[in-house]
Amino acid sequence: MSASVGSEVPLSRVQPPGPAPVERPLRVCFVSADYPTTSPQGVGGIGAHTYALAHAIADLGHEVSVITQSDNGADTHDDGPVAVHALASGSTGMWKLGHWVPVYWVRRSLAVWRALQRLQAERPFDIVSFADGYGEGCRYSLSPLGPFAVQLFGPASLVQQWDGRSVPPFRARIESWMERRPATGAALVVSATRRFADLMIRQWSLAPERIRIIRNPLDLDRFRPAPAARQHHSKRVLFAGHLQRLKGLHALAAAIPIVARKHPDVEFQLVGNDTRSGPGGISMRRFLEQTLAESGMLDRVLISDSMPLS
Repeated sequence: MSASVGSEVPLSRVQPPGPAPVERPLRVCFVSADYPTTSPQGVGGIGAHTYALAHAIADLGHEVSVITQSDNGADTHDDGPVAVHALASGSTGMWKLGHWVPVYWVRRSLAVWRALQRLQAERPFDIVSFADGYGEGCRYSLSPLGPFAVQLFGPASLVQQWDGRSVPPFRARIESWMERRPATGAALVVSATRRFADLMIRQWSLAPERIRIIRNPLDLDRFRPAPAARQHHSKRVLFAGHLQRLKGLHALAAAIPIVARKHPDVEFQLVGNDTRSGPGGISMRRFLEQTLAESGMLDRVLISDSMPLS
């Protein structure tokens, strides 16, 4: 894209009418801890974004790789036109030091660095893209082998604060540094919205001109209005995302009885993985079920686990 740095790219530019001729295919690598072919329990927003963007770029004629992780050990396979390199996830157990230092983050960052060293030696990438969360790009950013970008989704060090989770101060400082470091050295920082970019500029003291606003992609072949004969004619409210405090589930639970009184035929459906971000660290799903039961709304709400992309 030829938009200037710091500008907002129009949707018409994000969704071109068709593939343009490719003079030389770029070699692009995305790093994402979860990905549909290696995360059978479902993926979060970063994994879904990586899948959509990786396939869209591959369909334009470029060579796309994804470095992810798998509980089933290291593996390399093709997901259609996308080459997937899964690293063994390793143990998530935390020995005593793990309470004070993000041991798993460090291990993951080193594993990604080693994988990129090997792949870059075989055939260099033109660009490597990291998510901002969990410091996956931290080691790479200290001695990059080529240009790299950072996508602002929502760093875990801030998400934990927004969710009200308690983290030991020393560990919190390490986590914040591991996530901020790649963004300060990246050739490009991308945000889906200007509001979130402005928030991260304040949090991480980023230079505004280094951030480009690019809206999240949407696959219009997969997501489009259903045929008229299949459309649902009653009112329905859908929430899709992790069942998480920062996503406003408390407000939604309080609003459901108010909406239901004004619209007796309304239905609610919540789709997403549970988290322990309810009051006092309890299951958010359990909190929602308790709150809805108390207001007599539990039978009006369907709560489902997330659905795989494939």
